[in-house]
Amino acid sequence: MLSKPAVNLSWVRRSFLVTLHTCLSSHICVVRGKDVSVKTDDSYLDRIERTEKQQTLRRRENQSRRRRYYMLGSILLVAFLFLAGPSLVSHSPMGRSIIASTADGFGIDASASSLRVGWITPLRINDLSITGREAGSTVTIEQLDTELTILDLLQGETNHLGAVSLRGVDAACEMQNGRCSIEDDLKHFFDQPSSGQTTTGTINLHDLTVRVKETANDQTWTLSQANTEVELLATSIQSKFSGVLSEPRGSEGSLQGTIEFGSGNKADDSAWHLDLTSDSLPLSVVSLVRRRITDLADHIPAEVRGDATGAIEVYGSVDGSIDAVVRQFQVRNLAAASPSQNLRRWNNQLATLDGRLRILGNRVIGEGLVATTDFARVTLNGAFSRSITLVGASDNPVRWLDALEGAATAEVDLASFERAMPGVLPLRQEAELVSGRVIASIESLPSHELRRRSLSIRSDSIRARSSGRPVMLEPIDLSAIVSSDQNQIRAERFDLKSSFASASGHGDLRSGETNIDVDFGRLVTMLRPIIDISDSAFAGSAQGKIQWNSSGQNEWRLVGFADARELLLSFPSGNQLRHPSLRLDVDAVGTWNGQNLDLLSVANAKLSSAGLNIRAELVQGIRNPSTKTALPIRIQGEGRLETLAGTLGPWLPKNLHDIDGGFTMNARAEVSVASGIGRLTAATTELTQPRVAYGDRYFSQPNVRMQFDGEYDWTSSDMQCRSMTVTGDAFSAAVQGEITEQSTDLEIAWRAILERIQGSVKSRIVSRPGATITQVGYQTGPPPKTEDWLVMGDCNGRFIITGNDQSYNVDTEFNGQRVALVQPPKASAVSQMMGPIPNRPSSYGQPLGAAQVVWSEPNLKINGVLKVAPTAGEVVTDSIKIASDWFASSLTGHANWNEMQTDLSVKGPARIKMDEVAKRLSQLTGTTILAEGIQETPIQINVNRKSDGHIAITVAGDLGWDSAEVAGVKIGHSTVPVRLTETTVFVSPSTIPVGDGRLNLAGEVNYRPGPLWMRVEPGRIAESIRVTPEMTDRWLKYLAPLASEASRIDGTLGAELDEAIIVIDNPQQSRVVGRLNIESVNMNAGPLGNQIIGGLQQLKALSQASLPQTAPNQSSTLIRMPAQTVDFMVDHGVVTHRRLFLDIDRATVITSGNVSFDGRMDLDAQVPLDARWLGSDLQGLAGQPVTLPIDGTLSRPSLDSSGVRKVVTQLGIQAVQSNAENYLQKQLGKSIDKLFGR
Repeated sequence: MLSKPAVNLSWVRRSFLVTLHTCLSSHICVVRGKDVSVKTDDSYLDRIERTEKQQTLRRRENQSRRRRYYMLGSILLVAFLFLAGPSLVSHSPMGRSIIASTADGFGIDASASSLRVGWITPLRINDLSITGREAGSTVTIEQLDTELTILDLLQGETNHLGAVSLRGVDAACEMQNGRCSIEDDLKHFFDQPSSGQTTTGTINLHDLTVRVKETANDQTWTLSQANTEVELLATSIQSKFSGVLSEPRGSEGSLQGTIEFGSGNKADDSAWHLDLTSDSLPLSVVSLVRRRITDLADHIPAEVRGDATGAIEVYGSVDGSIDAVVRQFQVRNLAAASPSQNLRRWNNQLATLDGRLRILGNRVIGEGLVATTDFARVTLNGAFSRSITLVGASDNPVRWLDALEGAATAEVDLASFERAMPGVLPLRQEAELVSGRVIASIESLPSHELRRRSLSIRSDSIRARSSGRPVMLEPIDLSAIVSSDQNQIRAERFDLKSSFASASGHGDLRSGETNIDVDFGRLVTMLRPIIDISDSAFAGSAQGKIQWNSSGQNEWRLVGFADARELLLSFPSGNQLRHPSLRLDVDAVGTWNGQNLDLLSVANAKLSSAGLNIRAELVQGIRNPSTKTALPIRIQGEGRLETLAGTLGPWLPKNLHDIDGGFTMNARAEVSVASGIGRLTAATTELTQPRVAYGDRYFSQPNVRMQFDGEYDWTSSDMQCRSMTVTGDAFSAAVQGEITEQSTDLEIAWRAILERIQGSVKSRIVSRPGATITQVGYQTGPPPKTEDWLVMGDCNGRFIITGNDQSYNVDTEFNGQRVALVQPPKASAVSQMMGPIPNRPSSYGQPLGAAQVVWSEPNLKINGVLKVAPTAGEVVTDSIKIASDWFASSLTGHANWNEMQTDLSVKGPARIKMDEVAKRLSQLTGTTILAEGIQETPIQINVNRKSDGHIAITVAGDLGWDSAEVAGVKIGHSTVPVRLTETTVFVSPSTIPVGDGRLNLAGEVNYRPGPLWMRVEPGRIAESIRVTPEMTDRWLKYLAPLASEASRIDGTLGAELDEAIIVIDNPQQSRVVGRLNIESVNMNAGPLGNQIIGGLQQLKALSQASLPQTAPNQSSTLIRMPAQTVDFMVDHGVVTHRRLFLDIDRATVITSGNVSFDGRMDLDAQVPLDARWLGSDLQGLAGQPVTLPIDGTLSRPSLDSSGVRKVVTQLGIQAVQSNAENYLQKQLGKSIDKLFGR
């Protein structure tokens, strides 16, 4: 689109004037009837044009002037808003909203009365109030001043805060459940990521008040009049503080000081520095600190009272060293109650500490350090080691004493100590200390060549009262002098003197002597009246002597012995260490070279007592022996296990309370006391008739032999095993490989005879059954006589274990032959006095049933790889294969076990050979079961530990077959879901086709504890089942006795159960209640049917008044069961039915009664009299029932004909009566006729 050309307005106006002039010149205007002539004036036109130009210029100038005014005003307005904007925002609600939104980002609520900030005006906030959302802590600040301006905030330069001043700070918080409410409220702030830059500045807090409330006791501590200055430097944080601390009870004290945290990079390498001065500071604040530091709460007194005055200056370095200077630090009126001492109160009127204390590495250095209490005084001028043990190479008592430089003393008044700190000394409740002191001193002795130290510990006679009687402990005096040089350390002399023990010794490595004599019984007799040792017993005495010296031929020899007699040590747990006599003999021979022992050629030690002899001897000579030298030794021993257990009893497991048997051993090892080396290289141990009682069971074996060849370091538990075998009557194993801290590589082969292992528990079995278990049967030799369930069989396998202490791979192989599960006699149904169907009282005196094999596996294999994580208690397998003659599966899953839970879950596909399963079930139930087909089903196995500690097992899967036959009932293709637990097999509701009918199964089979029994869910379990002769012969004959031994039978029926409990290993105890639904059944007569037919023939012959001469062919007589429902019950081997209707030879028969499992019968057959069987004179008897009692057995029934005779008699009587009545009627008629002359 083209743009329009610009228009020149001046040119337009000029053209308009010229045109107008031309028009006026060429025309004549008539004005009032006159002609007027108009002439053009050029000057006039020029004047008009100039006027127009001037007006246009003026308008343009006015427009330009107005634009400049507008621009200037806008600039001034923007400048004003820019400069005054922060002030406007500060004084508007927008500023307070900025504070609230900023605080909201840290999870707190904040408000302020006013805010001031500008471009050059620093930030100030008045009446700032902060409230935590999580815990409700509150902080109010009257005035907060900073040096930060708008420019600083916009530039983001907040790392340098400058000077920050807070006035009128009031904070309130609560201490609850080991947490301070301020920590919870500032959690979002602490979770913010660090910027990585150091913040510098100075923070001043004036007139600070902090109130801390302990919610548990509803007590409040207050820090008031506090002022704090914190310097945030690039390399350290320095703080000066002062204030007054008030406790809930009202007392208060002052506290002031400085604290500095450094980075450790300064010249003096100081990590932190604390200078603290207090005046009557309440110590009850310790209980508040205890509430916060919950991890150390058990070590801090629950209640503390008193106050502290003095000054402490402490310097700490990054290497952990501490240098503290204490100046007249006093603790007055101390009272403390410790939770570990049942809240007993400790008291001390005045305690002082003065001097300098330094901790450098493993040493404690005191310079003029003096500590005093009401009951003790301790001084230290010197240095000593912080660690001491009885047997350590570098921190044993002799080494600790040798490391001392300077002098230290301690004096304790035991009576005052007990009064001030009751419960620390283990005194009896009725005992009270009256007086007694213990004084100890250690000091360095002057010497030019050797470093010599002196130790002295002595006690005065300790007087006490026990149950009002005076008791006195005689003094004890112990002194020792230790000297050392660059090469060796020795005890020049030590002496122990007391009424219950004496010990003395002197010498160095070249020669010396030590004597010890201790009467433990006398010691206990002295201490028992005042020391609480009632749960422990200590008796016996011990004497020992060791001598060593070197002869002129540089032969060095050591000889010593120690005897302990009637030694008895009882522990509070009930364990005892008892030995009538125990002797230790030592003997050593070597070569002395003038300064050191050059050669140790012989060393022997023998420990002997009644039933125990252990000998250790040096295998080869050792050059330049020292405490760090590894000595090769041979250890031999023999004796009784019960004696060895008596020696090691206190260290054995609590449930291991009885061990006996004999043992012999021969081992080689390398030991070193100083370096802690203990390495076993070979060992052979043989146990004879070992018997171990653990808990309520004991384990025994005729003989166990163990051999080891390799290296086992018992200090690090590393093992290099070239060969290790364990051989016993029931179990044997062989091991090769190595175990180190980094890795494990072991191969273990083993073999076990299960019945011998289980037979060794509680009672020893005589021998293994001679007969073997066949593949499909359970006919074995006499099962072992045992009261427990027994697992029999030969098993062997192999484990290959590789990995480290975090994870192991276990390649496992298991093979089992002739594995069988044997039910004990007490678990059989015959012996059950309780259970689903208890025995009747009349059977209680019967003998127990015999043990029987209930399940066997001729061949069983398990192979797979397990991944074990022992730390997490987890086992994972990708594939573990299980196979037997009837079952095969490949499982995957995991297991977890620890103190809290035990859980195993595996699953996988399985193949089941149903023909093999049917053979096993046939033997188990005593009923012929046939099945065909291979069932493929997924299975799920779960094992977990219940809350009561018992193990719960669940196995879920399906059982299926192509065809099956049970008790004569032919079953079609079916699949039944089953679930097995540690006690029961549950069968889910299933429908199974049987010809044109079906079975509805649901129930459970209980197999543990015995006996084995089954419960079927109530309901309609069978519908339209066709009757077969085999079905009749197995079970229908008990419900319908007339069907017994019928040559031909046909029909359909069903069943409905109200209750069904079947005891499999003793069917006599079963109980079944229900109804038999007969649709229609036709059959030929059997033995019982023939008996009833004979009775019917007798009844039919009544109409002819004579018995039939010849019996018809009864076996061809058809018996029919019409549609009906028959109630039945099976109880303790007796089958009872009520009112079974049968049509026999045009007669109706109703049977009721009992049939036992052994075939004996007690029945009644009722036959209603048919009118066709009676003459015209006896029609009144039609319909009356005739009862025919039946007994005998199913194969040889016996019908009682007394019922027929009774009917005949009754019919005869009625016939005579009828004839007599007819005769009288006729005679009476004749007489009437004669009377009336007829």
